[in-house]
Amino acid sequence: MRPAKKNLSKVLSTISVAAAATIAAKSAQAQIMIAPFYAQAQSGSAANLTNGVFIENSAKNFGTATFESISNTAPTTINVPVGDYLFMAMDAVVTGNPNPDGGKFTGATNGDPGATQPSNMGFSGISIQVESTDTNGANLQPVRGGQINGSPSYSTGFGYSSTATVNTTVGDNTTGRNVPAWAVTSPGDVEGGNVGARIPIGGSNSTPDTGTAAGANEIGQFGGTSATYAQATPVFTGLQYQRTGMGTVTLAPQIVAEDTAYWSLVSAGGPYIPSVYASNVATANQIGNLPVLVIQTTGLTGHAIVSLTAGDAPASGYGSQVGSTLAVVGGNASYVGTQTSFTAVATGSVEVDPWNPASDTEVFAVDVSSGSVAALVAAINSGDANVPASEVVASTSSPSPDPNWSQYNLFLTFSGTALPGTATDTLGIDLSSTNDPLLSGYTFSAVAIVPEPMSVGLLMLGGVGLMARRNRRGGAWSGATNRSSRRCR
Repeated sequence: MRPAKKNLSKVLSTISVAAAATIAAKSAQAQIMIAPFYAQAQSGSAANLTNGVFIENSAKNFGTATFESISNTAPTTINVPVGDYLFMAMDAVVTGNPNPDGGKFTGATNGDPGATQPSNMGFSGISIQVESTDTNGANLQPVRGGQINGSPSYSTGFGYSSTATVNTTVGDNTTGRNVPAWAVTSPGDVEGGNVGARIPIGGSNSTPDTGTAAGANEIGQFGGTSATYAQATPVFTGLQYQRTGMGTVTLAPQIVAEDTAYWSLVSAGGPYIPSVYASNVATANQIGNLPVLVIQTTGLTGHAIVSLTAGDAPASGYGSQVGSTLAVVGGNASYVGTQTSFTAVATGSVEVDPWNPASDTEVFAVDVSSGSVAALVAAINSGDANVPASEVVASTSSPSPDPNWSQYNLFLTFSGTALPGTATDTLGIDLSSTNDPLLSGYTFSAVAIVPEPMSVGLLMLGGVGLMARRNRRGGAWSGATNRSSRRCR
């Protein structure tokens, strides 16, 4: 029985060694940390894929970038004007993952020249998604890069990709070492206001040939000795959002643990033996958290869409005179409708003269030749993210049943304090996207003075009375003339 006991001792000893190795491996993995960072560059251009967070007034023009100093330890609030673009970039580093073969020359075989192995091991793959509280993208919309569906790289995806560019051009932020090389990259998909919900931003590699300098570099990319921005390497740049509304939006970038992995050494190499590595999926407790970005818009960037000012000079910002002067025919709240037409414009002013008295309510019809009139009415009456409300009541319905105004689709009523109080005034209309980015594509091509409905009703009643009187006399009524006076509110 003693030999059996001796054999059992050997087995237990072997198990103990294996268990100790497993415990040691788990202990080493427990020290591994993955630290994400917001990019901190404060200058740059499109040519070098600026590794920073900045605001632009154009998706393509990088000449007016406003770079933001983003905290990596506390939430940062950024003011982004409506219509402008927010560009985001992120860096990362893997720490606590020293390479036992670091500094060794290994893998010189008949097919490979051999290579010095990196001191620290980094990512075999990384995936990032950016969640938004604006799930529909109504106030902060990720800019679409291209259509995903049908592309070989994203055969399981659908919809559109983001504009993020996965880094394959620069190394870490101190020495530039270990420029990332990925077998597969993804800019992430766009769904509403979220990026990377189904297909994250990132890159991945299969096990490289570590007997070459390129293969050894892949093992070391994103590896570092400390969780600092200086040792981090850019993951992606150029993720764009456009500010489309005033609502506050919170962005929360995060590394997706189940789709992120790092290298570990499983078999030591030698001068003529390659070092062998394996990929290990990260766990949530190994990944650091980034603070959120709070996107706000303070202040309005444009002026009211409609103005009515005293005198015959166009108000500042409302363009030059278009069409002819609208001559006011009549007075004391009884007017004849007149109109002027012109080549369609987005911005223009029309002189109106003379009102008598100047305190009379003024009603105008406008022929909006392109754009959603309902949305325009809402912006005029209530303002929007860019412009204040106009001092006017706008409507899509004519206050007059007269068919002369059927060609018009926007009606503006000025009364009380909205009136300039002068016999001559100027109606200004600015539908340009320069003033309000939410009004892209709007133009107008005619303006008219409109009779107020009460006066039309009185004219109709007068006509009925006249017809009754003439019928009693045995005559036929031929109707009112085209020059019937019409009261204007």
